[in-house]
Amino acid sequence: MFNGRVIRCLLVATECNLLSEETQIRGAVAIIDMEGFSMHHLLVLSPWFLRRALTIIEVRLLGSDFSALHDILPSDIIPKECGGEREDFDYHRQEKFFLSNARHFEQMSQFGYSST
Repeated sequence: MFNGRVIRCLLVATECNLLSEETQIRGAVAIIDMEGFSMHHLLVLSPWFLRRALTIIEVRLLGSDFSALHDILPSDIIPKECGGEREDFDYHRQEKFFLSNARHFEQMSQFGYSST
């Protein structure tokens, strides 16, 4: 199921980043381009997931005017395409970071209920 795979990826990414001391100290910010997002996409997410996500995330909808983003965040963490100074996201570096935490997830998978 698409929803389940996306959620699993988000959970791995979140946990990997929470393992980082820098993230634990400074927190995290996600800038998400929602162009093309529709009510159909929202309906794929379960009410349980949405309720949990919205209780831990501060959501700000800015529309197409990114100038308000500069009132919220320093320009060095805003992507260039949104009028900031940050270079393009390095997906290769992120993948290496996730893979470097593989042992953590192998150990964590030893806990919980048996799947047989």
